[in-house]
Amino acid sequence: MLAEHQLVLLGDDQGDPDSYDEKALAARPALKHFGDAAVSDNPLDVAQQAVTALDRDGASTVVHFDVDAVDSRDLPLANVPHYGTGVMLTAASAVLETLLTARSLSAVVLTEVNPTHDPGGTQLTRYIAAVTQALARSLNRRRDGDGAAERI
Repeated sequence: MLAEHQLVLLGDDQGDPDSYDEKALAARPALKHFGDAAVSDNPLDVAQQAVTALDRDGASTVVHFDVDAVDSRDLPLANVPHYGTGVMLTAASAVLETLLTARSLSAVVLTEVNPTHDPGGTQLTRYIAAVTQALARSLNRRRDGDGAAERI
């Protein structure tokens, strides 16, 4: 349904044989992808590269933020926890903020949050704060002209 150039994968665990297929990615050279190590090393640069790639052809952009991409040592809310892989919540929030400035942004999907893994609600509160902060900051960047054209 989507061409390779219309997708960007961010934060995948390249050491997970169940979800990472190097041959499949190599067979799709126009598909941009950045593993969790690349996102951790430079979250803002990676996110900006994704926005640039997605804003090229005028198609709509949907951001799918799966909490599985966050290291479960930092945020244990994933349905399928990954300990020692993924990015920290602060990096994920920075990436999300940048992705939300895409001119072509049409929708945001937030998935895989399992609040039963956090009976006290502390981690869920952190997650909600990170997502709402990213949303608020991206809206401010739009309003101030430091991101995509205003579409609020």
